Amino acid sequence: MEKKDICRLKEHMEAEEINIAQLSRKISVTENAIRGYVKNSFNRIDCSVAIKLCSYFDVPFGEMFLIKDI
Repeated sequence: MEKKDICRLKEHMEAEEINIAQLSRKISVTENAIRGYVKNSFNRIDCSVAIKLCSYFDVPFGEMFLIKDI
């Protein structure tokens, strides 16, 4: 069985009512990088971006990123 990383950023953004452009400015991460996490189209997790995302939304890494069987 194959595994895939899933990012729950979209859920957190919807709960906070913040869009990609706003989040990009607030945490100093490019819109393209954020969009990749929102769409789950990333190939690897950038540690510095993950720290910024988890810190901004005040959630642990395991709440933001999950490993799922596909």
